[in-house]
Amino acid sequence: MEKIKGKRTAAKIWLTRAANTLQELIDASPTGPESPTQGEFEAAIGEFTSRLHAFDVAQENYEGVISEEDLEAEITEVAVYREGVSKTRVRAVESSSRRFRAATPAASLAGSTSSSSGVRLPKLQLPSFAGEAMEWPSFWEQFEIAVHLTDVDEVNKFTYLKSCLKGEASRAIEGLSLTRANYNIAVDLLKSRYERRELLVVAH
Repeated sequence: MEKIKGKRTAAKIWLTRAANTLQELIDASPTGPESPTQGEFEAAIGEFTSRLHAFDVAQENYEGVISEEDLEAEITEVAVYREGVSKTRVRAVESSSRRFRAATPAASLAGSTSSSSGVRLPKLQLPSFAGEAMEWPSFWEQFEIAVHLTDVDEVNKFTYLKSCLKGEASRAIEGLSLTRANYNIAVDLLKSRYERRELLVVAH
């Protein structure tokens, strides 16, 4: 149990460091020679998402070995911590979106209905998702079958994903530009945000 607890503690330290890095980017001046770039924001958001996933895995392992008497208090404490660091990521995405919106052509998303080879994407009947945690499993199962597991290019998968998201869910990834690498970051971000929240809702 001590080994599992130690891994959880280490994962939490790494996640806190990643959140602090995001906060530093948020606090940095948007102008000047040392102003953070869009790439720095995206890299830091990707690092945070990876660390959050690692923490979730370590936390779930730890929850599996502690007593039932301690479990509810543990989940409550972690939910508060996780919500706090997740808000930092949301603020980072929002900050990135505000800073670099002008650098992204307004027609980029409209034009992204075409694939990277110039072929117009077929219109799919896809579900929408607005951020309700309990609806995430159903949404992802449908999207995974229709898009995620296909051989469609990641840029076009990202286009489909963006078209499905509304409200809070859309805002969660709006700071990510339409690139292959960012598709996987967006998926990881949404999974870590809503899969874990759905588990916490079920637990209560």
